[in-house]
Amino acid sequence: MDSKSADTIKLVDELTGAMIGLAKSCGNHQKLPTTTAILVEGLFTTVFNTTDDGLKEMIRRVREEKVRVAPNCSTCLSICGNTSDFDMKEMLNDDKEIQSLKSLILLGVKGLAAYAYQALLLSYEDEKVNYFFYKALCMISYDLTMEQLLPVALELGEMNYLCMELLNRANTGTDGL
Repeated sequence: MDSKSADTIKLVDELTGAMIGLAKSCGNHQKLPTTTAILVEGLFTTVFNTTDDGLKEMIRRVREEKVRVAPNCSTCLSICGNTSDFDMKEMLNDDKEIQSLKSLILLGVKGLAAYAYQALLLSYEDEKVNYFFYKALCMISYDLTMEQLLPVALELGEMNYLCMELLNRANTGTDGL
């Protein structure tokens, strides 16, 4: 692996951690009309953007959105961690089975974002799918058991189906498959 690809991997992890921080910030603060679109685009970017400049720009946008969602948190002296970027290296501290399940959820969410982003570009979105992005990203940052994470992994399949239906409607202009 050359240094360029190692740098890109670090930026993808940084962007992913920033998006987890944005998702967590919406747990205690009202998301804005732009928040979900930025979150979905950020997830899409982690898969399909191969330029470091593109990743850096998306990191900047995600962090700016987080400050807009929770403006007082960036200046708070009592740091609680509710809006902090997640350090992706923390997943390495998890039990191997937990680490694998969290990785599966994260990869699945990124794949789901590929469908959702395309639908969003066509002005289609689904609130259940959007809610799931926040839920799944937050769950990755928590210290949870297999029993707590497994339902999220299973729900991912349902969300993929809903999102594929949504993208089909967006592409065909119909309300069903």
